[in-house]
Amino acid sequence: SGSSAERRCKFAYWPGRQMACRDDAFLHAFGQDRACKPQPGQEACGVRGFACCEVFHGWAEKLEFFTGQPWDLPCNCGLDDPCARFDRVSDYPQLTENHRCCHRRDEDPPMLQCFDIGSFPASNPMMDFNSYSSDVLWAFHAGLLRPKDVFEACQRWTEAASVSMSLSTKPHDVGRDCTWLVSTFLLAREAHETLVNWLDYMFKEVRRPLFTKELVTVTMLTGLEDGSSFSLWKIYHDIQQLEYLIREMPKRELNVLGANLTLAWVKNDLLPKYVRLYDSTSAGNDRVVVLKQFGDLEGFFNRAILCDHLSAKLPAQMLTRSAADVFASGHLNDVLVVDQALSQSALEEVRWSLLSSTVWFGSEHGKEGILISASLLDGLHSQLLLQLGREIRRSLPQHLREHQLRDIVARKYHSSTRPHPGTSIHVLDAEVVACLWLLPVALPNYDVGGGLRVFNAEAPAEWSEAEAFDWGRDAWPQSHTGNISLDEDTAKLLSPLPNRLALWPGRRLVQSLPTVSDWPLPGYEDSRIEVFLLFGSQRRFAAYS
Repeated sequence: SGSSAERRCKFAYWPGRQMACRDDAFLHAFGQDRACKPQPGQEACGVRGFACCEVFHGWAEKLEFFTGQPWDLPCNCGLDDPCARFDRVSDYPQLTENHRCCHRRDEDPPMLQCFDIGSFPASNPMMDFNSYSSDVLWAFHAGLLRPKDVFEACQRWTEAASVSMSLSTKPHDVGRDCTWLVSTFLLAREAHETLVNWLDYMFKEVRRPLFTKELVTVTMLTGLEDGSSFSLWKIYHDIQQLEYLIREMPKRELNVLGANLTLAWVKNDLLPKYVRLYDSTSAGNDRVVVLKQFGDLEGFFNRAILCDHLSAKLPAQMLTRSAADVFASGHLNDVLVVDQALSQSALEEVRWSLLSSTVWFGSEHGKEGILISASLLDGLHSQLLLQLGREIRRSLPQHLREHQLRDIVARKYHSSTRPHPGTSIHVLDAEVVACLWLLPVALPNYDVGGGLRVFNAEAPAEWSEAEAFDWGRDAWPQSHTGNISLDEDTAKLLSPLPNRLALWPGRRLVQSLPTVSDWPLPGYEDSRIEVFLLFGSQRRFAAYS
């Protein structure tokens, strides 16, 4: 009972994502034509609190599976009188085709109660895809499935779990979430060969394929859309990188980039478009003109123009013998530093990979002129760097036995920003950090700055992740208690020497320092590059605010 004012309307839908007679195993055994579906008129508007189709734990969802007889109760339990359905959802831009709206029949005007029923996969996958027991993930790990098969399974699982777990089914969100979920499993198993194949497929075929237009691309590190806007710093970097490829690829007898793009096409077609956009923006041309020129780069800007990690030449050993010996005998109570850490052949291969791969993405608004970043899950799936991570972990078993490699993040500081301001004090998300400096190859013979300072202090536990990991803020977080001692005399100052590798406890606060006014040098190869290999995840800060 209850007054009409107490009766809130809600659409009572048929919960196909829970019905066992739509499960993959059932349809595999009995055929696709046995897939169950709602009876005519079974879904309808009803009164909130009455749901006669969502009767689970062996009832509605199992009846047809075991008996062949459909669950035919009306989903609104026969309470048709109080509520009516509103069908003109297309009149409201905030509603989608998956929304079902109801209202009380006695309301004028109607007060809509709308419910997003989500979308339904053709059949229901096993719902433990996101758990350690997932048959799909273990089969992939064993080499029984292709990356394409795994992504399709993840898509279907996301669709099936979209309502109960509040998951987005937008293609760019699915691509990002599936990349993270599967990669996390493979990293925990240190299945790096499978990981490289997975990330290569996701980067080139799903998240950033060439030519595909009207595709939303998002950066894995931040989740921000990165294909619909640009900064002059990023465009200038991309111009320098394309010029570098045009200059250096013939020396390596390479003439074809991703998706069979020729070097001649890059030189005569793509590069001029970048230059026109840069010149037009710098000149302050009309916004309409600039946006049209930026539109000419659709399908290529922030895409996999060149990302060839699968054919990298893997040396027998990345670390030099002396570096491995230092790590084996060292302790991570402080900062461990090794110079000439990589063999020369390994160093050259890593340099080429980082200079040539189009895997660098701009920073958030207000930070564009400081640096650009690349990450393991967003194109930096270098077999070389993963091998380096394994070698470091083997060299420090007492410190890294419990901490697998969880991420690789590279920072390239803009050579066109002079002097370079460096970063604010922050912390990296790891229990142990290994930092490799690669470029420039030769430094001037004077103090140029640009080093990394590792403080003998930790980020407060009450900081959120947004506060702890933000390298570009102008001021301390409001939650700073003032109890942190940032004594520069006790901090470790690491100069950015090429082929230097340093390790330190990941909870330590760090800061990249400014450079002198006439350095870094303006050439593309002169940009300072730091590669952070992150072992373990701190997971001690509050969730992103």
